[in-house]
Parts: sequence; C-alpha cells; structure tokens
Amino acid sequence: MSGRRLRPARAARRGGPEPPAGAGDPARRQVAPAARESASFEASKGSNARGYAMNARAAARTATVTAAPARLAVRDLMTDKVFAVRPGDYLSTLRDLLWEHHIRHMPVVDADGDLVGLVSQRDLLRNSLVDQSDVPDYIEDAVLGRLTANDVMTTYVERVGPDTDLRAAAQIMLDNKYGCLPVTVGDRLVGILTEADFVRFLARGD
Repeated sequence: MSGRRLRPARAARRGGPEPPAGAGDPARRQVAPAARESASFEASKGSNARGYAMNARAAARTATVTAAPARLAVRDLMTDKVFAVRPGDYLSTLRDLLWEHHIRHMPVVDADGDLVGLVSQRDLLRNSLVDQSDVPDYIEDAVLGRLTANDVMTTYVERVGPDTDLRAAAQIMLDNKYGCLPVTVGDRLVGILTEADFVRFLARGD
C-alpha cells in the first residue's frame, strides 16, 4: 500500500456532530413524534379536566343561588292597613265593618293601639240571630247593639312579628286551624296575616 492517508468522513471533516445511533432506522425515527403526541395529549387532557372541574364548581354555585331564593318574612305578605275596633264597640258596628270590607277577622285594640283580643265572623254569627230568617233586622240590630266586642272576643290571641319566617307563620296557622294571625311589634298591632293573603300571593305567581 502507498503512504496516502484516508480522507475523513464529510461530517467529521466539517466538524458537525455524528448522527445518532440508529438514526437511519425508520422504526426509531417514528418514536419521538409518537412520544411528543402522547405527552401533548396528556397535557391537554389534564388542562381539560381542570377546566371541567372549574366549570362544574361555577355551575354548582349558580345552581345554589338559583335554588335558594330569598326567604320571605311575614312583612312581605301581611296586610298592614288593618281595621280594628275597641273593646267597647258594639257588635252591630263590628258587623257593619266586616260586611263592608269583606273581611272575617277583626282585631280589638286598646286606646294605645295594643292588641287585646280578636273577634271573628264566627263569633259574630254565634251571637246574632242570623240563622233565624223570620227575625226582623231591627230585632237583630237590637241584639247586636247590646253586646260589645269585649263580650265575645278571644283574649288569648296567637301573634307573630313582622320578621317571623313566613313558613313558620303558615305552619302555626295550619297546625291550629287559624284563619289569621295578628302581627305585632311588642303589643302594638302593625298588621294581620290571613288565608286570603296567601291566596293572593299564589295568584300573583311570585
């Protein structure tokens, strides 16, 4: 052989890096892209899972707010313009008020406006002659003109405050078969809650 030296490989001659082992193998060339796609999918899946969790929490908060409307109190439904009589008022006067204003319960208050009793339409009928159709009106007026609210009123009266929960007030009326509940602040009469108030509330669809 001659003393001539072998020419180095082109890559080595240019100072470039040697190709990685197996770079010429097609099977090996496909490994890296597949690994990258797998990693990208896993990262995307984790991001989506976090997004779903955040959306679920937000939806739960929204559902909670939607499903829990503000709790109603007695003041939201009660009638605050209340007709009332004094203990010394005659039943004939009370009867006229009930018929004129189409109401069935009449609170009785003292001179300070404090609740001292309640007269219902049933109390009035019990002490009138309305069931006797042949009795002239002037005789019935005379009978009712001799009795006062103090004579027939219920003195122990269940009452609630304006801030009482409306459900609790409704339960009291239901359990005791009350047609109404006077509303007081202390002893001062400030309103009345009746069955008609609940009917109006449902009719409004609030």
